[in-house]
Amino acid sequence: MLQVMRDPFFATFTAFLPLYFLSVDRYIVEKKHGFFIFMVFFMFFNNYYLFYMTSLFTILYYLWRHEKEYGTLHDVMKPAGRLIGFYLVASAVPVSSLCRRSSTFSATAASESGI
Repeated sequence: MLQVMRDPFFATFTAFLPLYFLSVDRYIVEKKHGFFIFMVFFMFFNNYYLFYMTSLFTILYYLWRHEKEYGTLHDVMKPAGRLIGFYLVASAVPVSSLCRRSSTFSATAASESGI
């Protein structure tokens, strides 16, 4: 815990982790996806190094929470597919921003080196 407090790079990510999983719960229970889209965008933009681990854990959390809410995993594919679609839409914005930033960096480096 002390190590996290020394490095705010990790602390900001972990501070918003409960809100991220709350957005998954809100999608399962209330079928509302706006908060989930916002949290995926925010968490990805905040720290994309740690976000891939959260993405993998989200799959397990979603399956566990869906089974706990409805008592079965029989009809899990359709809502899970929609959630994956919302996830991809929310991830596309930061990815495109990173691609633009890296291409701008490459162009600047090439022009400064005379290539």
